[in-house]
Amino acid sequence: MGRDDAPVTMVEFTDYQCPFCRKFETDSFAKLKTEYIDTGKVRFISRDLPSISIPTLPAPPWPRAVPESNINSGKCATP
Repeated sequence: MGRDDAPVTMVEFTDYQCPFCRKFETDSFAKLKTEYIDTGKVRFISRDLPSISIPTLPAPPWPRAVPESNINSGKCATP
């Protein structure tokens, strides 16, 4: 998400059941997106990383079903 030529690339490793990941999504991500991603200062990449300390279920397949070209262009939408 964001411009390919942004001066900073931020990679988030997240788990669908992690309470800290959820807190970041609900409390911080909107401001990060508005102030940095949408302005071209940051390119944001999210990767699935199941937590070792929290029992998890397998990740659903649909988040990665979006074409990579849509993710990189910021046109990511849930199918």
